[in-house]
Amino acid sequence: MRIKLLVLGVVTVFLCANVLWESDRSATLEEAELVQQARALSANMEAVWEFMNHNQDKINYDSAGNFEFKGLQCSIAGRSVGAYFTRDTDYSVHYVSDTPRNRADEPDAFEQAAIDAFRANPNVTEYYEFAEVNGQRVFRYAEPMTLVKSCLSCHGEPAGEVDLSGYPREGLPEGYIYGALSMEIPTEAFVAASRENATLNVGFSLALIIACVAIISIAISHLVTRPLTRVQTAMEAVGEGIYSARLDIPASSTEMAVLSRGFNEMASQLEET
Repeated sequence: MRIKLLVLGVVTVFLCANVLWESDRSATLEEAELVQQARALSANMEAVWEFMNHNQDKINYDSAGNFEFKGLQCSIAGRSVGAYFTRDTDYSVHYVSDTPRNRADEPDAFEQAAIDAFRANPNVTEYYEFAEVNGQRVFRYAEPMTLVKSCLSCHGEPAGEVDLSGYPREGLPEGYIYGALSMEIPTEAFVAASRENATLNVGFSLALIIACVAIISIAISHLVTRPLTRVQTAMEAVGEGIYSARLDIPASSTEMAVLSRGFNEMASQLEET
């Protein structure tokens, strides 16, 4: 009985450890999956921006080579695509800057912290956290928005000169972290899938452990408990003077076979004496 309780206790400890491990693993997998999805979405947004950047001259020049600014810049295209994406999905995508030309692009606390982190360390290429927004748990992700050479026509030198879009240039250098691409991803679906996966894994582990406990219990009973009970009965018989008592234990194990032969030899000697 004590052996069974010991086995049950060890199994319970391992089961609890497995539950904790599965919980931690699920959280890690959830974060990794959200980061991957954010990176993919960010890459798509950057592709839109790059496409507009490479085709800016085609947009502003007609077939005769006459220049006419259409007001369709990469920044406007990026904001518009982000706005449409936010409108049609549960995701939120937008561009922010702490020196914005539009007040709607001002960063919140998370976004400002991301911008500061990007400027403080060039090796930081992404910034994310889980947060509660409007009563919903979301995954917030940001990537740096770095000025490239083509951006300097609007944001570079000379500072104060009005650019094509009608805003004064900031006089910023190439490579400057102007702001960040910010997005929010709802986590409800990911959490539900993660919990379901964790529940299935824990359930499978529990079933496996129960099966192992049952097999171990049967094995202990067959190999240890029953043979020892017979030994105890035979010893009690000898103690009462019944020297003809013998053990007839199947050779379930080498140890039991040795014990059985030794007892029988001892009982035979006592009976002869």
